[in-house]
Amino acid sequence: MPWSARRWAACSALRAIVARALVLAPPLDILTPAPAARGAAACIAAARFVEIPSPLGHLATTSTPAADADFLNREIGEFLA
Repeated sequence: MPWSARRWAACSALRAIVARALVLAPPLDILTPAPAARGAAACIAAARFVEIPSPLGHLATTSTPAADADFLNREIGEFLA
């Protein structure tokens, strides 16, 4: 299946999500690139995309730097408020 067809199929499935969604991705993530995460968020009606300002790529959500943890806690807390 060509990439455009796979992307359309994924977006069609994501459109079925009716809950609020917070989609987070760091700019250097090679497993879930920020543009792909941004595209996924665009397919979900009540989604918000936030780029994680971390140089740690895919490890940004498991890193120990206090700045990364503070950012994630703040963004998730605001989303859940």
